[in-house]
Formats: sequence, C-alpha cells, structure tokens
Amino acid sequence: CTLYEGERVIITAAAGGVGSLLLQVAKRRKVRAYGIVSTEAKEEIVKKLGADGVLNRSRGDVFTQYQA
Repeated sequence: CTLYEGERVIITAAAGGVGSLLLQVAKRRKVRAYGIVSTEAKEEIVKKLGADGVLNRSRGDVFTQYQA
C-alpha cells in the first residue's frame, strides 16, 4: 500500500502492535491518520502516537464519530 501526503487513513486496533506501527508510518508520510480503539486508555495511547483523530467503538458507531 502506498501512502501519499495529505491522504486520510483509518486504522483499526490502532493501539495494538501492528496498528500503532501503521499509525507511526502514516504520520511520517504526512498522512492524516485516525485510529479506532475500544477503550479510553487506548484512546490516550493513540493520541500520544500522534493520531489526527481517535474513534472509540465504546462510544457508538465510529463512522458517525468520523463524520462529526
């Protein structure tokens, strides 16, 4: 997968091993990255990794959160 500057990506399980790696790669490529998580603790992890936004499954539909 090629990431281009300015694109947007949504990464599931963004606080996990692979998800956090993908988030960091996306940010280095100057991509707007949004992470999907399941808890508030994981939300903080993803924010510290530099996500442009965090979507929390425990708060309801993530696509509705993304559009807000």
